Amino acid sequence: MDTLKIGLAQVLSLSGSYSPFQSLLARLYGGFILAFHNLEPERFIQQIEALKPNQPISLSDLISRAANNESTAGCFAITFDDGVGETVRAITQVAVKHNWPVTFFLPTDYLDNPTQGMIFQWWRCLEPYLPSTKIHLPDVGNIDLSNNIKMREFKRHVKHLIDTKRRNETEPLIWGLVDFLTKNEYVKEEWLKPPAPITWEEVSQISTYSVIQFESHGISHSPVSSLSPEQLEQELVASKQKISDATGYPCKHFCYPFGGQRSIGDLAPKIVAKYYQSGVTMHRGRVGRPKSLYSLPRIPLYPRDDASMARLKTITV
Repeated sequence: MDTLKIGLAQVLSLSGSYSPFQSLLARLYGGFILAFHNLEPERFIQQIEALKPNQPISLSDLISRAANNESTAGCFAITFDDGVGETVRAITQVAVKHNWPVTFFLPTDYLDNPTQGMIFQWWRCLEPYLPSTKIHLPDVGNIDLSNNIKMREFKRHVKHLIDTKRRNETEPLIWGLVDFLTKNEYVKEEWLKPPAPITWEEVSQISTYSVIQFESHGISHSPVSSLSPEQLEQELVASKQKISDATGYPCKHFCYPFGGQRSIGDLAPKIVAKYYQSGVTMHRGRVGRPKSLYSLPRIPLYPRDDASMARLKTITV
């Protein structure tokens, strides 16, 4: 499948077919929102420039147009999740230089506790070092990783836990794995530490640039489907206030942690609507004339996606 996608992307690029396809899709389904996490500035520039003649506009402008049934054709918004310091600094420089509006979604507890990291970050750091053997974790039990099938099953299991459970339910497993890997010298502990977040002081400074917005990714980066209505409201209200205080601007948009349906559930969009002007997901698609502003799709782009793949992704959603 990956080979087929790469082939299609190359054909699209070489044939000059992108603009006609893009124009047709824009008329039918409107603009789109890009979802990024972490990548090098050079790759980011390559991807954004590949999407011409589409033009980046701010997320607020795109949402406003959609809310007022105005055309979003030929427009897209750029969003980055998680607030990793190195990423925010580098992308801000690019955004200011090119006058590209960018929105960063911040999980506030990550910034409040910069040495703690987020549980999914620890998992991503340790996953490559898992040994193909049977292991025992004192607070978890026995785990069989002795063959490829068992390893894949375990990784799917952990991904499901992270996507659907609160941090305190996944911590025993993740900290147990960290302890096992370091004590048995599979890896040095410093290799596992997640990247540091942007600081609140930097958020305040960067907010002076007109092309930069900081919006909410919740407090704890918990899947909102795992939270009670009261817990979710607390995350929405407290993170909104914290970010507004840091930037000096209203916090108007929310990004669901992990962004898939199992991480969002059915109730959360209704609660988000009480406090925000929009909610963005990781469901793939274009904005068009949305049925709801609180389940908006995005198109994810990753470091592995070259210019051709970036174009392909925006016309095959």
